Amino acid sequence: MEGYKILCAGNDTIHRAGVALILNKQAQNALLGYNPISARIMSARFQTKTGAITIIQVYAPNTADTENSVDEFYDQLQQEINKTPKKDILMVMGDLNAKVGDNNSEWANVMGNYGYGNINARGEKLLTFCATNDLCLTNTMFKQNKASRQWTWESPDQRTHNKIDFITLGKKII
Repeated sequence: MEGYKILCAGNDTIHRAGVALILNKQAQNALLGYNPISARIMSARFQTKTGAITIIQVYAPNTADTENSVDEFYDQLQQEINKTPKKDILMVMGDLNAKVGDNNSEWANVMGNYGYGNINARGEKLLTFCATNDLCLTNTMFKQNKASRQWTWESPDQRTHNKIDFITLGKKII
């Protein structure tokens, strides 16, 4: 990919987890620095015309992983958020392996009207995390007219669909 730069964090021996950002020339020029935290979390900071933005790219443990792994993931993510300069725009995005469902009545402060399916325990954990950190699940805020755009994961038999990938933004810019 000529002209692009890949920032990544992962495991070189097992191709099971890993996160990356692909930067074009403009993003490369705006890059202030990046931090590969683990095979599941990396952060990158960019200078924009209006200030700095910190993007944290994630791949949360999936349903085959233990709750302890999930707790460790969220602890690491919280540590990285805590290091983010308060004046920065904060974006956390990636495969969060959580289902927040389509009922936002208790979570209107962190999600829009366009979630998908039913909430699970990891979805509750994600929503609580977002509320604690003043983050909004932006891809639940916009109606998708095409059915295939309402979900981000499809089972191998194509019968089950879930929305488990999210882009969150700090509420201060929404």
